[in-house]
Amino acid sequence: MVIQHNLALKPNFIYGLKSSTALNVNFASNEDVIYPAGGVLVLHSLQNPRNQKYIHLHNKLKPLNVLCISPNKELVACAEGGGNPQVSLYSTTSLQYIASLEIPNENNARDIACIQFSCDGQLLTVITGEPDWMLLCFNVASRALDSKTRANMAAQPNVPVKQVACNPSDAATLALVGPDLFRLLQLVDGSWRQFGFYKAQSYPLSSVAWLTSDRILAGTDDGRLLLIESNELRAVFRAYGLQTVALPPKNENWEENIPKPSNENVTSIVSFRKGFLVGFGNPCQVTRFTLEEGQKYHLKTTYRPQENSASAVWALAASPDCSVLVCTSKESQFFRAQVSSVGENEKLQPFGEHLHQGPVVSLSVCVWRPIFVTCGALDGTVRVWNYETGMQELLRKFDSPPVSVSIHPLGLYVLVLFKECVCLMSIELDDLRMIRTAAAADCYEVQFSPGGDLFAVVYGNKVDIVSIVSFVSKLSLLGHRAKVESIAWSQDGTRLVTCGADGAVYTWDSASGARLEELVTKGCHFLGVSTISSGKTNFLTKGDEIVQVVSENQVERVVQGPEGKIAVELTVTSVTRNDKTLLVGSRCGSLIAYALPFNDDELVSAFCCIHSAPVTKIVSSYDCTILFSCSEDGSICIWNLEDNRAERSEAPIVSVEKVLIGRRNLRDLSELNKSLSSRLKYLQTEKEDTLKYQEMIFGKTTAEISELRDRDVAEMRREMELMTNKHAEELREKTRRFELVLSEHETTVAKMDNAYHEKLIVQYKKVEQLQNELMQQENHYKENQEVIMEFEQRIEGLLAEVEQLKGTVSSLEQFIEEQKKLMARNNIIMGNKEKELMSTKRQVEELEKDKANVSLHLDLMTRHIEPKDAAIREKIQEIEQVEKLTNELKVERSWRAQLEIDKFNLQNQIKQNQKQAIWEKTKHRDTLRDMQRIRARVHELGAALQRPRRLAELASELYQDYGRQKDPLQDEHPVEVLLEMKRQVETLQTLNASLVEKLRAQDDLHRSEKNALKKECISLMKQLTKAQQETNDARAAKVAAEEQAKEKE
Repeated sequence: MVIQHNLALKPNFIYGLKSSTALNVNFASNEDVIYPAGGVLVLHSLQNPRNQKYIHLHNKLKPLNVLCISPNKELVACAEGGGNPQVSLYSTTSLQYIASLEIPNENNARDIACIQFSCDGQLLTVITGEPDWMLLCFNVASRALDSKTRANMAAQPNVPVKQVACNPSDAATLALVGPDLFRLLQLVDGSWRQFGFYKAQSYPLSSVAWLTSDRILAGTDDGRLLLIESNELRAVFRAYGLQTVALPPKNENWEENIPKPSNENVTSIVSFRKGFLVGFGNPCQVTRFTLEEGQKYHLKTTYRPQENSASAVWALAASPDCSVLVCTSKESQFFRAQVSSVGENEKLQPFGEHLHQGPVVSLSVCVWRPIFVTCGALDGTVRVWNYETGMQELLRKFDSPPVSVSIHPLGLYVLVLFKECVCLMSIELDDLRMIRTAAAADCYEVQFSPGGDLFAVVYGNKVDIVSIVSFVSKLSLLGHRAKVESIAWSQDGTRLVTCGADGAVYTWDSASGARLEELVTKGCHFLGVSTISSGKTNFLTKGDEIVQVVSENQVERVVQGPEGKIAVELTVTSVTRNDKTLLVGSRCGSLIAYALPFNDDELVSAFCCIHSAPVTKIVSSYDCTILFSCSEDGSICIWNLEDNRAERSEAPIVSVEKVLIGRRNLRDLSELNKSLSSRLKYLQTEKEDTLKYQEMIFGKTTAEISELRDRDVAEMRREMELMTNKHAEELREKTRRFELVLSEHETTVAKMDNAYHEKLIVQYKKVEQLQNELMQQENHYKENQEVIMEFEQRIEGLLAEVEQLKGTVSSLEQFIEEQKKLMARNNIIMGNKEKELMSTKRQVEELEKDKANVSLHLDLMTRHIEPKDAAIREKIQEIEQVEKLTNELKVERSWRAQLEIDKFNLQNQIKQNQKQAIWEKTKHRDTLRDMQRIRARVHELGAALQRPRRLAELASELYQDYGRQKDPLQDEHPVEVLLEMKRQVETLQTLNASLVEKLRAQDDLHRSEKNALKKECISLMKQLTKAQQETNDARAAKVAAEEQAKEKE
């Protein structure tokens, strides 16, 4: 069975940050931040700093201008420039590339200035760079261009746009800022229109954020903050040292107090739920303002990093739950802080390790310790890293930038190469200490031999082999006619391989300096070389896609890069110590691992691209499972190399944990340890003596307190027994007296209850009589209504005879006028009845007030009845409460029942009167309407007198609508009928007046009865007051008797 050979490269951790990218840090969730490093986007966990996830950029060769994340944290947009700019979309959940938004060809821009998602995440606003400065609005779902316009003013075509901010509640509104530029744009019917404040001359704006849907805060490069509200500039503040951000009073002319420019520039502004953050440069700090009452923002906390650790805040972000802030500096460093901190001044704590700024030009790994060393050409630092813990152990900054480093196999020394010298330094506990220095000119690479006793230094076209002991050159290897590009030691340290720009590859004997092998290829420029353990097979790269395998002075094999992979211009190469894997790096930042030895049938390789710039160094660990690579983009990557055929040929080396320390430092530490030990012994002795003395004092005090306690307890027990006996006798006596008073009180209450019930019965009978009289009055009123209805029927009968009364039209009109007067009188009568109803309602209200007064008097009575003796109240509280509740319930139920009956009867009467009034008004309205119709018909009859046929039709219709059967008496005697009608009307009016008088008399009678009831209630209250007084007197007598009995005892 043949096992398939598998080889894999997996990135384990990456150190780096693209400081050239605007807004290069943001939150992907409450626990993860996202930032660009090398050729990937890194999702770094705040809770577990060793946990990273990677999103590989779609086009790593293009510079990354801006980074932006959607409001729902599911999409991240990367603006890529460098000619033919585009915006790439990636998913933060699947960590995959989604699509690219292409910039139209008519735009001549080479870069993208800024991008921003809308508040709903449906639109993406893109601002292109010079020379066009166009605003492009893309639909994220369809990947289509929705609208576009010019970003800056037409009158200022060369003014750059620094930042764009979308309204937090309106996806079609955004703000643009730049030097002397401020624009508010709104998307209306597919086109962008400017509105609001735009006169931003003399304000070099650099950042902007929406605090609310109608309030904007903008920062300037000269240290000022502009507050825009309701689309108008409302205030200008000096940012540094600002305590409060609020609108000025309306009567204040704030334009006269505009602050002058300063050196403290505002670099970024971020708003969150209850405030905003402001990032500064020169000095580097972040201020947090929170929203207070009155729409004012007050300064709560100022965050500052350690001194000289950062010069300016480059990007700033707050977590979605507003608990953590993260910022980056121009030096490519991360900082974090808690937003919920309550202190006025807090520290910006470094997040992760201190990173390189600029290219990392060299890297070297130790054999005996899990550390590696790097150096940066721009920041001038040498750093020592521990790849097991992932932490940076040492950092040393130099005035002159180092160009190469090499660590000793023991891990105790490191060679640092500068342009003019080479230095040997010891790796101590907290610093790199200079040991030896050798002058050199135009040197650019140094490398320890595997044994550590020699090191090689490259000078132009010459290589020197130097002894680590004497620090003197033993051999000078001459032969190259051009610059030596790379060197490689064999594992046993006996051979050194060099390659150069002249196309020559030489293998040297490190002991004698003899040239063992050579291969010269004219017109070829070799960039990298590596060799196997024996040094007899070399691997060369020359800036194309080919790796040459050289053995015994000839090219043995040519290896092409993996098909379908971007691996052009291979530059550096390395071979693992077990000779199982060949590692190659390219100018585009990719790494290729080839399985060795090469198989003629199948080329086993692994490919991964994590860097975005040329790889400068590739090194493997001693056990060949971990790889290290660095790049010109400032990133360092630690890889896991997985090879299922790799076998350990020997036992692994145990890591050494010892470090060097100077003799003087050791002596100082020993003296400090001795002084601290003596001080500790003195403090222990002093503490023991103090404890013994305190224990002695405590024992004496405890004994005295115990004696006093025993005496007090015995005395208290005797007093307790006496008090218990005395209390039992008093309780029996008070119980006997209370039973006597209680029996007398119950008898008195029973008598009063019987008398009150008899009076209530009498009052109830009177109310029943009143109800009967009211029923009789209602019956009389109904009879009168029947007479009125008969009268109306007769009126309708009269109106039906209009056809027979052609000659008496004028008399009918007089009759109508009389009917109007009669209706007016009826209205007056109805008004009087309504007034009577209102008086009845007032009587009901008076009864309710009387009820309230009676309740108030009852409350006063219950307060007077409450016992005043505190001792008796504690013993008989439950009994008195029951009595009080019983009396209140009896009185309340009787009064409530009576009042409910009266209220119910009066409400029924009011409802009946209201129904009757409504019916009469409706009847009156119908009668008026019929009379108007009859009048119109009569006029039509008068107009048709000259047309008999039309007259007959109209008369017939009038008769059909309003006609009745003829009355022979009325036909023969119409005048008598009118007189009879008038007489009946007068009779009805007389009867109505008499009814009104009767109602008034009944009302007077009812008022008199009510007054009598009030008088009876007052008399009852007096009786109750008298009974209470008697009860109080009895209790006072009882108390006096008890006091006399006590005095006798």
